Amino acid sequence: MSTKKGDTLCVFINGKKVTEEHADPETTLLSFLRDELRLTGTKSGCGGGGCGACTVMVSRYRPATRTVVHFSANACLLPLCQLHGAAVTTAEGVGGSRTRIHPVQMRLKPENPAAEHLLLPVIHVNIINLQNPAGLWTGPGSRWSPGPGSGWVSQNMLLSFDNAYNIPNLRGCSAICRTNLPSNTAFRGFGVPQGLLVVENMINDVAMVLGRPADQIRETNMYRGPSVTPYKLEFSAENLLRCWEECKLKSEFSVRLRAVEQFNQQNRWKKRGISIIPVKYGIAFSGGFLNQAAALVHVYKDGSVLVSHGGTEMGQGIHTKMQQVASRELHIPTTKIYISETSTGAVPNTCPSAASFGTDANGMAVKNACQVLYQRLEPIRLKNPKGSWESWVEEAFLDKISLSATGFFRGPDLYMDWDKMEGQPYSYFTYGVCCSEVELDCLTGDYRAVRTDIVVDIGRSLNPSVDIGQVEGAFMQGLGLYTLEELKFSPSGFLYTRGPSQYKIPAVCDVPLRFNVYLLSDSNNPHAIYSSKGIGEPTLFLGSSVFFAIKDAVAAARSGSGLVGPFPLDSPATPERACLACASPFVQKVPASKSGSFKPWALNI
Repeated sequence: MSTKKGDTLCVFINGKKVTEEHADPETTLLSFLRDELRLTGTKSGCGGGGCGACTVMVSRYRPATRTVVHFSANACLLPLCQLHGAAVTTAEGVGGSRTRIHPVQMRLKPENPAAEHLLLPVIHVNIINLQNPAGLWTGPGSRWSPGPGSGWVSQNMLLSFDNAYNIPNLRGCSAICRTNLPSNTAFRGFGVPQGLLVVENMINDVAMVLGRPADQIRETNMYRGPSVTPYKLEFSAENLLRCWEECKLKSEFSVRLRAVEQFNQQNRWKKRGISIIPVKYGIAFSGGFLNQAAALVHVYKDGSVLVSHGGTEMGQGIHTKMQQVASRELHIPTTKIYISETSTGAVPNTCPSAASFGTDANGMAVKNACQVLYQRLEPIRLKNPKGSWESWVEEAFLDKISLSATGFFRGPDLYMDWDKMEGQPYSYFTYGVCCSEVELDCLTGDYRAVRTDIVVDIGRSLNPSVDIGQVEGAFMQGLGLYTLEELKFSPSGFLYTRGPSQYKIPAVCDVPLRFNVYLLSDSNNPHAIYSSKGIGEPTLFLGSSVFFAIKDAVAAARSGSGLVGPFPLDSPATPERACLACASPFVQKVPASKSGSFKPWALNI
């Protein structure tokens, strides 16, 4: 293709010859493409070759075989100096409406005319949609969405925007944007924790402007009794208020609030903050077809039972709960019941284990299958009422009675009509309230969670031990989301925080010194199996109580400097941000940098 002359590097980028004098050996192809050539279609992702956002095609000529060899490469790992004489094809070189249309784009064009303008990482998403043209989903406030994920995240933000408050005049608008950053995978909340933080921050600012405690503003504006959401879904808020009152009682909120005020009066450089936060979380998928589930149950001649269901075990204990359901319906101990790993070979067409609806849906399917089997054994049980489970199964086998059964749960017919702005997108609500207290070092921004009390309404829990563990784990993840886990991008889009040395997640030392979880008693839920409630996602947002407790402590520190009223504190509330927000005399002595006089090392996204 070319020959090397002196220290000049020659490479072909999208068919055009590019030369570079005295190329730096440490320069990667990614930085050269983005910073020098301004070809931003090659994305800055993880920086370690794991995400594939920076993938390019490299072509080399092999004289021995007189052929051109093509292979993919991660531009973030490939030194520019290794590409002398090679040809590189980036996203911009794939094709476009102004030059030529690539075969992949021609295939996409009938389903989505905008696809020919898309960059490479987005095309990968749409290739999957070729198998399912309905995968292109338009959500509220969006004209186009690359698959259902972004639309549902946007929708969940809007539907949960009211949280626990009856606000007569409330309008929310959500838009989906395409950016030049790698996409993220939503989980455990799917947009809800972000939307709820907005309204809770509004409540806090209102309290500051009025000079009233934030808990009073929250309690005054809560849903009460029979209520209706902004999208006209009727529900009862009785258990929400019960959780609120019980949390205030068990956390000794009034006593601790006065103790916090006294502590702050006696200490200049250390402040304490306390906050109590409610959550109202909708359970199930607004797309009704996703609420179905199936199961397959086998009974063997020795009396053992094998259960297959469509739920994915990811640590939330769904296998344990399915064992309990089968045990209850077949009237046998759990030691006789085994769970088969989830496989579409046993249970096809499974729906996602998400929306905190996995146990509700799959539990009902397992229950249905077990009831069918138990009904088949009824003649044998009536004939031999004092027999054992094993003897009944053996007799059924000899009588040629099928000992296998499938179960199915249709699920609720949920929907949301965005033209009319009304619908029933949720089967029911899970409620919870959390009170957290923190101690903040105003000079460093470092904080410590002193105590956390959580009261949560999960109906009649199938397994309190598992559910309390879910509450604790979700809270800690929320604590990390709102106070620790910060993404740092360089001005060129390079992700700095891509490992445990830069990206901080909650550790043992971040667990509150006192951590109490209470389940609301005497609660019933007729909409789920055995009157239980989904608990996987709702309590993640309660981790924001630590964020607002930090903000309360910062407000106390600012009042010592004569600063009152609302102030910005971005999430996550890292020690750096908390320290600057305190606006201590030492911070105020640092002159503010003039815009344009410096190049930031990281972008605030």
